[in-house]
Amino acid sequence: EFLPHWAGVNGSLAPGAISVVPARNGPAKIRLDLLSLRNIYNNVQTAPGSAPVLPPPAPQYPSIQYLRNLEETGRDAVATGRALVVEAIGAFNRKVRGSLGHTTYPNALPEQPQVGSALAAIIRAGDDMVSLWTTINAQVANPLFTPPLVASYLPEGSSVAVPLTLAEAAARLTALKNGDADVTFATTGLAVMRPFRDLIWERDIRPLLNAYRTKILGDFPPGSAFYESLPNINPSGGSTPDPVTLTAVWNATTNQVDYAWTPSDNPNLANYQVRISPGSTYDADSSGVIGIIQPGEGLSFSSPAGLPASGITISAKVFVVLTTGNERGSNAVAVTRP
Repeated sequence: EFLPHWAGVNGSLAPGAISVVPARNGPAKIRLDLLSLRNIYNNVQTAPGSAPVLPPPAPQYPSIQYLRNLEETGRDAVATGRALVVEAIGAFNRKVRGSLGHTTYPNALPEQPQVGSALAAIIRAGDDMVSLWTTINAQVANPLFTPPLVASYLPEGSSVAVPLTLAEAAARLTALKNGDADVTFATTGLAVMRPFRDLIWERDIRPLLNAYRTKILGDFPPGSAFYESLPNINPSGGSTPDPVTLTAVWNATTNQVDYAWTPSDNPNLANYQVRISPGSTYDADSSGVIGIIQPGEGLSFSSPAGLPASGITISAKVFVVLTTGNERGSNAVAVTRP
């Protein structure tokens, strides 16, 4: 909003440009400085791709949006991978006890974890499974057993057993590890890039906008076009909407979460936004919008987002968003997929 306003002012003046001083005794800055800062801020926030968005010595991470997406997909991969690896360990242990009970291999089986066990325990048991399975497959055939060992499992909702090989079990474990690595990288990067983004705003952009507003309000009289069209830095005060009340429950029939909330009577209502974050405590920094409901479209929404497997928990809020740019979140509700 400030950039086109500044361009309009520049176009009305001779020699065609104004400068401002954001800090006492600081250097003068022009519109191109604001444009450059805006571009840096946007790169930090939304630049696509996995490469670092800024040159050294700035933090060497991708954009916040990329990291958030990586964190979300990584959490989904971990949630799904937990169940798949635990399933593979169970299938492997059963097969070894059944086909190789006459050997010492059952004594070396990994301890069977639960889906909700610590991730490190699941990965450790998965590593033990792959190591022992590899050893079993490398043994010489004998009258009682011919490698490779092939386990079996029942897919959800099916009564027909499906074979499970070492290669597939190892792939499940690798996917779980990769998802965990993605989450670790993303959370580390976000912890660095979010403060860096906020520093750009507070240290560089906000003072420049304040200095520009001060100059325009001094150079142009009330009632003039540039005075009246001068953008605000923040939404107008006193217009924060009242929160709505949210309920959210897992629907076992549709395998989705059913969200419902009370109506907002604010005349400036733009939309309702359903936002979720991983875990049992709602975290605004790690939250994401999963649904936007326009006025008149109802007061409910259903989605499986964030809950790809049983035992996973998310927290949700519904935000009342106004046309003025103000918003307010509801109570937080935690939902766990059974």
